[in-house]
Amino acid sequence: MSPVDIQSLWERARGAFRLGDYREAERLLLLYLQQNPPSREARLLLGITLAKEEKHAEAEKIFKELLAENPRDLEALNNLAVIYRRQERF
Repeated sequence: MSPVDIQSLWERARGAFRLGDYREAERLLLLYLQQNPPSREARLLLGITLAKEEKHAEAEKIFKELLAENPRDLEALNNLAVIYRRQERF
C-alpha cells in the first residue's frame, strides 16, 4: 500500500469516527494498523472506538498496552479510567 493510500485510510477512519460510524472506523483502523502497527494515534483511536462500541475488554487491552509503552500517556490512562468508571470498577 502506498503512503497516499495509508494516509487516505487514516483520514477515512477519523471521518467515520467523527460521524459516529464506529464499526466502519474500527474496520479502517485495523486495516491502517496492519500497515502502520506502531502508530500510537491509531491505536488510541481504536481503543476509544472499541469503548464507544462497548467492547470494553478489547479497549482496555489497547490502553494497557499503550501505558506499558509509556506510563505517562495521559490520554490512554484517562480512557482506561472511563472504562473502569462505566463498569463501576473503582
